[in-house]
Amino acid sequence: VVEMPAAIAVTLSISSSKITLSTDGASVSPFSIATSVTITVTLYFEDETTQDYTYDTRTLYTVRKDGISNNFLEMAPNGGADNTAALFSNVTLESTPEIVYIDVSFPGTNRLNAT
Repeated sequence: VVEMPAAIAVTLSISSSKITLSTDGASVSPFSIATSVTITVTLYFEDETTQDYTYDTRTLYTVRKDGISNNFLEMAPNGGADNTAALFSNVTLESTPEIVYIDVSFPGTNRLNAT
C-alpha cells in the first residue's frame, strides 16, 4: 500500500486579469488585452512537496453562474485545454467590466477547492 501525503492547500495563477474578444480592437497594440486566460493549479502537501494539477484529469474547472448577468465565458474554447477560458464569440461587451469566478475542485479525490 502506498500512502500519499494529504493535500493541505491549493493556489491558482492566471495568465491575465482581463480578457476581451479577439475581434475587439483592445486585443491589439497598444492595448494588447488577452483574448483568453489560462489557469495554473498547484497543490501543496503536508510533506512540503508541491504538484502541478493544471492538466490532471481529476481537476475540474467550472464557471460560476451566480451573480453574472449573462453567460459569456466558456472553458476549453474550441476544444482547447480544460484550463483555458475565453469569451463566447457572440457576446456583446458592455462598457462596465464584469467579474467572473472560475471554481477549481477535485471531485472524489481532494476536499480542497479554490476560486
